[in-house]
Amino acid sequence: MSALHDLPAHALLAAYRQRTLSPVEVVADVLAHIERWEPHIRATYLLRPESALSQARASEARWL
Repeated sequence: MSALHDLPAHALLAAYRQRTLSPVEVVADVLAHIERWEPHIRATYLLRPESALSQARASEARWL
């Protein structure tokens, strides 16, 4: 399986429907990816991880 941050939208939707993956897991993976690379590329202007995770939890609740 590809890294979660590399999955296309259609694969994410299928995984959410099958409940094999949650939006929270995907956002956590994306945030970890940003954390790994940000010191090298310095491309993030405004990052709000807690807000992203909060929105992911709300999305997860809707999928359930």
